[in-house]
Amino acid sequence: MTTHTKGKSITLIAGIVGILAVFSANASEHTDTEQYMINTAGKAIYMNEFCGTNIEKDKFFEVAKLAAFANGQSMPEPADLNWNELQQPAHRAYYDYAVANPNGSACEQLLERTANVLPMLESGGVMQLDLEQQLAQ
Repeated sequence: MTTHTKGKSITLIAGIVGILAVFSANASEHTDTEQYMINTAGKAIYMNEFCGTNIEKDKFFEVAKLAAFANGQSMPEPADLNWNELQQPAHRAYYDYAVANPNGSACEQLLERTANVLPMLESGGVMQLDLEQQLAQ
């Protein structure tokens, strides 16, 4: 692995950790991991609504799972994580966050904390995660 490749890997990990730091969990009827994902999705919705981002759903799911794992959350098997069941709570999390941070007042902080990962999440961004290859090296 070259120094340049290591730098990109570190930047990606730092960006994921930045997303993790932005998205905190609340107590609810969901597991800790589900609640983490709900809060992360709520803030992604907020970013799309107020911050001028266009985060793609499929890309978000993949990065959110990586972010949760990187933050020490135990990840269930993909089949055990039902995104359809988490959508309504995610919209509630968005609403709560929007009420606490009206008119996009949290945009600067969110955009700053997600700057390394955001291009991979937005429409038209290319998300290439060759983690298996990098781990093998």
